[in-house]
Amino acid sequence: MAEEWRAQYTGQGLQTLEEKARYWPLGRRKRHCGGGCISRFLAEAPLNVLDPDWQADAASTSAQDDDSSCRGRCGMHGFCQQGICSCVTAYMGQNCSLPKQLPLGMHAVFEGDILFNRQRLQQLPGNVLRYASSPKLGSLDRHEVNITITDALRKALPATDMLRGSMFNTCAIVGNSGILLKYEFGAEIDAHDMVMRFNVGPTKGFEEHVGSRTTLRLINTNHAGWHEGTETVLIQMQSQTGVNIYTKFRTINPHAPMFAFDPAFSEYVSSNIGVLPTGGYFGIWLALQRCHKVHMYGFYSKADFGIAYHYFDDEVPTEGKAALHDYAQEYARLMRLVQDGLLELREPCLAACAGSNGTAVSCPACPTGSTCQCASGRPLPAPRAGFCQAEGWPACFVKCPDALGSPCRQGKGLEPPGLCSAVVQQMRDDGHLTCS
Repeated sequence: MAEEWRAQYTGQGLQTLEEKARYWPLGRRKRHCGGGCISRFLAEAPLNVLDPDWQADAASTSAQDDDSSCRGRCGMHGFCQQGICSCVTAYMGQNCSLPKQLPLGMHAVFEGDILFNRQRLQQLPGNVLRYASSPKLGSLDRHEVNITITDALRKALPATDMLRGSMFNTCAIVGNSGILLKYEFGAEIDAHDMVMRFNVGPTKGFEEHVGSRTTLRLINTNHAGWHEGTETVLIQMQSQTGVNIYTKFRTINPHAPMFAFDPAFSEYVSSNIGVLPTGGYFGIWLALQRCHKVHMYGFYSKADFGIAYHYFDDEVPTEGKAALHDYAQEYARLMRLVQDGLLELREPCLAACAGSNGTAVSCPACPTGSTCQCASGRPLPAPRAGFCQAEGWPACFVKCPDALGSPCRQGKGLEPPGLCSAVVQQMRDDGHLTCS
């Protein structure tokens, strides 16, 4: 019973992506399974449901002070490297003690625990912890929860915050946008000291595009319990149901590397936006507090220009009255942080067009023969005048063959339809195709 349930719930033991997709989340458990749905589902779970071999990624490298002159002098927000304090992104100064000034009323200061722990409970007067965040989209009322501290929750919590004092030199924050399929970022992502992913974004079968390593995976209650390989899972507890789900899982397997955000950190993230934040927004603010360099991949919230909302399924974003988050506002705030140099987008046109207001921009990271069409909103490189792009070859631009005539030379590189693709395919077959 336990093996069957584990396979259906977590995907453990399933051999292919097709098998995983059939069992989870499209099979026994609904894709849009809310807190009550998950609670009922968990009630069926045997106590040994979670993978007993689930453990954290040993390959991740937390930054440590070296033996140079600044050792021990970089405080809570930095680490010593070759005599200089390397600060996490949100802080600056000789000893990393000065919070940076952020745009749009956002603020950098956070001194508390990121992960909920028993030591934190010692500071509470009583058995109730109040949590409040910005309202859900379309509501004027703050989202408030009174969390009852039960004996089961006390036992489920770790003794301390495993992220307190942990910092990373380079961090890859990998979103779930289908834009990732247009690039081969896999090796680049895996080279980071810490790799963060979200919800059910898989690596298996997509390694060339998204990499194979995961250090931290941030999930909401809809995806509680899902993990892939050796990674630490962080869950949001923004409701009593979320608390119950977390308690259940930690009771099932108290040694699994699954932890919950401290309500104080959740309130900090919420204070930097006017509506209920998404998991992606949580991840960015965690990275700003724990990473020296933050590189973003797959943070594109639209499904257009042939780009799917997710790189791994056909789900579309929830809109209208059912939407809880303001994706447009979050994206605008992240783009301001990109403009101010706190974050770096790795997709070349997303980076080049951030804050361009539709004006012409240079794109040094674009493939040869391409440019960014910011005014059109196109998030991918497009052919420059004199070059064409073959359909299905998003990073390959070649000088216009004579057969394409004036439309190509004028910068209309996909006209006439299909002809550029045919020419490029022939060049490939002849061994004359080179793409940079």
